[in-house]
Amino acid sequence: MKGSLNPLTLLFRESISIFEEMGFDVYEGPEIETEWYNFDALNVPAAHPSRDMQDTFWLKPNPVS
Repeated sequence: MKGSLNPLTLLFRESISIFEEMGFDVYEGPEIETEWYNFDALNVPAAHPSRDMQDTFWLKPNPVS
């Protein structure tokens, strides 16, 4: 019995192909970043408005567990 790919997988792959044809580079990475990668590594000051609760989605420690 032959199967087929999920329609969302097909749409995702087609979207990636379109962006690549337009010259974009497509990368995969984590969907959740640590505070260090989001702010500290980019030298965003501790008092910067982007760190406010209303401007960032904050998760509890170890959201997967």
